Amino acid sequence: MDVILAGYNVDADVLERIRQGEMVDPDELSPESVPAAYARISRDPRPIPELRIESRTEVEAARRSNKNIIFGMGHKSVGNHANFNFDILGLSRLAVEYLQARRLGVGYTEKSQRYITLQGDYVIPAEFDDEARDHFVHLVENVQNRFYLDHVDTLIAHQKETHPKLAQRAAATTARGVSDMGNRALNMLEGWGKEDARYALGLATQAQIGTTMSATALEHAVRNMKYEGLDEVRELASRLFEATKEIAPSLILYTDSEIFEKSFKGRSLADAVVFHRPADDATGIGNEVRQGNYAPGMQCCLCFSGQGDVRPLSHDSCFQAIYIVGSNHVWSGCGHPDFAGHI
Repeated sequence: MDVILAGYNVDADVLERIRQGEMVDPDELSPESVPAAYARISRDPRPIPELRIESRTEVEAARRSNKNIIFGMGHKSVGNHANFNFDILGLSRLAVEYLQARRLGVGYTEKSQRYITLQGDYVIPAEFDDEARDHFVHLVENVQNRFYLDHVDTLIAHQKETHPKLAQRAAATTARGVSDMGNRALNMLEGWGKEDARYALGLATQAQIGTTMSATALEHAVRNMKYEGLDEVRELASRLFEATKEIAPSLILYTDSEIFEKSFKGRSLADAVVFHRPADDATGIGNEVRQGNYAPGMQCCLCFSGQGDVRPLSHDSCFQAIYIVGSNHVWSGCGHPDFAGHI
């Protein structure tokens, strides 16, 4: 698996200065400056361009501001003002499904199994012992891939026989000297054949994907995938974090409890994902139940009582609380899959 940070947003004023041949401080290229500037808009009367200049020339101050506003005050949406582009190669189709489970603030473009003829590359799960590994390799190489490679041309020919008019149009287009890439009729027929052939392929088939994520979406992805049961998914989470932690340390903090606690001495990661709401009935449960990161076996859902004390609850207890206060009050940052409809 390869995870390559391909790009991230930089203040346009800095890019213009570079185009004009000016040398700039590398800190001014930080993707953290724009979120820090925008976070101050609501409370600082100065024009936004002035806020951006201050943020990019005082990066350490901008980072402190981001940590305080995003994590201290809980204004997570500020992280949406920073975006990161990743090239991800050698990932299994199964791991891609885990990655694509989140859509808000994320864009994906994936290598198509319909338009590209695959060459049999696949991912071997790290969880397999030697015996299981040998059996898996035999199954993929001698059954799955052999069927695909042996039959993709047959299935394309079948589509041409089934759609003779489209096949004639494709042949006529080729006769005019149009390349296969520009022959829409041919691409359609071949695409249908490859689409049929791909049903023989398992989720271990290798994929490659380009993705753009806001800092908020990236942090959510890393935080959730690091606790998944599949080793490959946990590795993906780790590599995404490693690719960005030095570039945007003030925006990607909710992913690791140890790093978070070092940054906010005296506070735990669980403490940071809840906000006070006064209780309004005898249950002692506030008007909103706010849910942090879900991980099996963890008590990471905290509710505040009317006296302002923090009470760790199991997820089952939180379900009961949500039933009492109404599901429309569930915080959108919830990581538990059973809350997916409310995210």
